[in-house]
Order: sequence, then C-alpha cells, then structure tokens
Amino acid sequence: MKKILCISLLVLLTLTSVCSVDAASVISDFEIREQKQAQLLYEFDKFYSREEKTALFINSFGGAYFDENDILHLNFTSKYENEVLQSYEFQIPVIIEFVDYSIKELKEAQKELLKSVNVYSINRISINVVNNSLDISTRAIIENLDEIIKNMIDITNVQVKYDIEDLNAMYTYSVTNGDYYTINGGTCTVGFAARNADGDSGFVTAGHCVAGTNSGVGEDIIIDGNTVGDIDSFIFEDYSTADAAFVDLRNDWWYVNRWIPSYNLVFNNAYDYYNTSTTYPVVGTVVAYYGDYNHDSIQYGEITDNSVIYNITTYEGGPDAIIMDMVETDIGAVGGDSGGPFIRTLYIGGGQYVKYVLGIMTGGNSTMSVYSKVGNILDELNLATY
Repeated sequence: MKKILCISLLVLLTLTSVCSVDAASVISDFEIREQKQAQLLYEFDKFYSREEKTALFINSFGGAYFDENDILHLNFTSKYENEVLQSYEFQIPVIIEFVDYSIKELKEAQKELLKSVNVYSINRISINVVNNSLDISTRAIIENLDEIIKNMIDITNVQVKYDIEDLNAMYTYSVTNGDYYTINGGTCTVGFAARNADGDSGFVTAGHCVAGTNSGVGEDIIIDGNTVGDIDSFIFEDYSTADAAFVDLRNDWWYVNRWIPSYNLVFNNAYDYYNTSTTYPVVGTVVAYYGDYNHDSIQYGEITDNSVIYNITTYEGGPDAIIMDMVETDIGAVGGDSGGPFIRTLYIGGGQYVKYVLGIMTGGNSTMSVYSKVGNILDELNLATY
C-alpha cells in the first residue's frame, strides 16, 4: 500500500493540464507544459546525478513520474522510509510516495524474465513506475500466467495482458516528403550528428533500416537522388540496448549541404546538445519528435514508459530483435519515421532553455513509439558526439 508525503512547496510554480482542441492549440499547450516541467526537472536532474550511485538511492528509488497536473512524484521503497525522509530535501514542489519495489528490484526481475521470452511468447516487458509494477505482454493464452511469473521472479505487482499486435519497425518504400534518406530502396529518417572512432563525421539512424532492407556495412545512402555516404556500422540484434546505425558522410556533401553533421540535421536547429548522461527519463515528461513524414509540424507527446524491453519486428518473415532499455512515448509512428530524433527541453537557469536530443525512433504504431537512448547508441557503436 502506498504512503504519500507532500513536501512543502518551497518554489511555487503554476501547473496546468492539457486540453486538446485543435493541432495548433495542442502544440501550444505542450510547449507551455515542457517549460514548466523543465524547471522541475532542472532540480530533479541535479538531485539524480548527485545521488544515483549512492547505496541509499540505488536500494530505495522506485521511479519518478508527472501526474495529469504536471506535479512531480518520486517513489521510494517503504523499507527505507525513515532514511529517505532524513536524507533528502527537495527545493521544488514534489510528492514523495512509498512503494513496494525499487527500480533496482524491478530491473532485476525484468532481466530474469528474458530467459522465458520464448517459452511464454513474451513480446514486451516494462517497468510501470506509476503502479510500481512489472507489465508483460504475451501472444500466448496461458492459464494463470501471472501467477507463474510471480513465482519465477518473486514480484507480486505483475500485470500480464494478451497482445498480438507487433511493434513494427517504421521504414517504408514510398515516402514522398520529409527529412529522409533511402537505403537499398527503403526509407528512414536522419537522427543526430556523430563521429566514429576514426573521427569521421556522419549521422546516426536506426539499425533495423539496414537489417530490414537486407543491407550491410558499405551500403550507399541516398538523399535527394545523390549518394551522400554509406553505412559504417550498425546493430540490430537480441539483447542489445540500441537499434542504431552510423552513416559515414562524404566530405563534398557535409561541407555544402543541409545534411552537414551539426545541430541543424532535421527541421533546422532541432537540438542544442546531446543527452549522453544517465539522466532519468521521468514518465509524463513532454517530448517532441522531429521528422514525422505525414505531418508538417513537430509531433509532441509524453514519455509513457522509461524502461521497456521490446521484440521489434521489421516485416513479416524479416529480421526481428529483442531490444532492451528503451523509452516509450505516446507519439504515433508512420512508415519512414525510424531513426528520427526525440527532443526534450531543459531549463539551464537564468530563464534560459535548451533542447537535448534523447534518442532515435526504433518503432511503433499509430498510438505509440519507442526510442533507443543516445548514450546506449554511442556505447554500442563506439561513437562520439559531434
């Protein structure tokens, strides 16, 4: 049972909920919300980076989320209630909740379940920080599966649902507009700028764009009918923490074209910095997706799950892979979106805000999408920020 403690409001912020009327007003509301959230997250990020490696935090932290009124909730486990109350002071409006399980315990259970993915046809394992539970989706109808899983992992907060819908990798063969490139006839989105271990400049995109088009290292990348570079490296395999590829751009292009590897890769001035730190993705945080093919504007939404393992399907009979440590949003995806960047607004003090690229789209459907984190991508492919 949750115990809730409201911390005194030392900083007063006006918090509002979103009311969708039309596209223009929704975007305006999202932009207002992301600035208000950014001020709260500015202080939370400092707290998280200071405490994340301490024993108390590791053993007690149960996650963080924004509620429908954009009030920040921080979960800690009940068995550490006294230590948490004595050790932590927050200079922002925040609600502290005491729950059953820490993120550490839930992640250990999540990894334990990976051993049974094929046995029980599991296609999704996620940590639900709002309910402090482990959520599992399966394609198999198995009697008492929730009880079987609880006994396997010693976690009682488990939700199992039957779900046959695949999370599709979003590349396409028929994109006609948007910031895109083609590879072996398929089309995906440019992500963010990077350099490889040799110092070569280029951009990051989704790895399944290579695997799903039967391509490989050296495959040409085409933009506006011109060969601008080739695949230098990629990863799309079971139990990796990123679905990613690096495109090595050719000098005569990245000096004179808008595809220069800079912060202007997509929609111009899409981001200022990279989120390469271990900043915690708070559920409910407003994020923006750039490069949506079937729309003329930036797509706004929220983080709905910050620790999800998904079995990604490219196409019927094509390659698939279980990708770990992804972040889920309620931004819908369309064909060709794969590889595009997700952006978060950060407050840096003094009334100033900057935009950080968080990761790139791996896949989704009409109502949701998941992205691979920047830090995981750089680690998996041995890349550096540009």
